[in-house]
Amino acid sequence: LLQILLEQFLWVPIYVALYDLPLASRMNGVPASLVPDVVASAWRPTIVASAQLWTPANVLVYSAPLEYRLLVSNIFDLAWNTINSDISAGCGVVEDECDVRNAAPRVARSR
Repeated sequence: LLQILLEQFLWVPIYVALYDLPLASRMNGVPASLVPDVVASAWRPTIVASAQLWTPANVLVYSAPLEYRLLVSNIFDLAWNTINSDISAGCGVVEDECDVRNAAPRVARSR
């Protein structure tokens, strides 16, 4: 349990701020000068979403039999990639769809 808490509340915030959000922003076409603004606005929702998904997910993964841990982890990873893509693209909950191909890069997030 201590390892899960250390990972979620010590390592993940650093990883998200220094790697995950900057890389996703640049790959979505955000200019380098706006990346700090994107990180500042999306960091909190990403950390909250990560804690909401991965804290119980890790409990389930580590309580699953060894031969099923990879399967259980991959199921949660698929959900996380969907959530993370939504946050990175700046899609709001009231929008019907999020077309990132034709949209200008957003700095402010709606979550």
